[in-house]
Amino acid sequence: VATLYSQLFIPQADIRILVIILSCSLITNIIPTIAAAVFRIKERMAFEAIVKASLAVVMMAVGIQLLLHGFGARAMMVLIVTISVLSLFLLTTLVWRKTTIRPIFPRDLKSYYSFFKGALPFAFLVIMGTIYFRINNIMIGYIRGPEEVGFYNAAFRLMEGFLFIPAVFSSVILPIIAKNLALNNRQVLISSQLLIKFLFVLSVPLAAC
Repeated sequence: VATLYSQLFIPQADIRILVIILSCSLITNIIPTIAAAVFRIKERMAFEAIVKASLAVVMMAVGIQLLLHGFGARAMMVLIVTISVLSLFLLTTLVWRKTTIRPIFPRDLKSYYSFFKGALPFAFLVIMGTIYFRINNIMIGYIRGPEEVGFYNAAFRLMEGFLFIPAVFSSVILPIIAKNLALNNRQVLISSQLLIKFLFVLSVPLAAC
């Protein structure tokens, strides 16, 4: 998809290469996401928080130095890919050492079929969410060019930063709700309603900003 998009909408060859490299780094983000889900199941989110916060600080510090010393977009892309690989290595190592969960690969094809069938609704939600949040980049890039896309994304990232707050609450509370749903259904319902009300009250001033 990234190759097709770059060929259709990005005339500069160097930028096309950067888009493809950045898209390939998304592959290395899949396994860390699974590893983080394992810690959430075990309600041990501290490992995920420490790794992500540490790598975010490293990327910010190194990224600022690269920009101050005049390095271009390629250096930033290398930094992003490097951070992605480090996240892959650290989270998978922690899962292997701190938990007893190990990957299982079924031998029959029916198991893979049921797995992909169950994952399709979630994949559809991810695809639709990506289209909803990123279609504007394609439109602006096609109408105004890649430079305007960069300016737009710089402002758009500020808004995305506020989305981190409800995402944290959802990631923390979901494993607890799933664990206690069968044990105390009424208490889970009350806690969920309180969480929704809290997020609503929190979202009103953020939306006003």
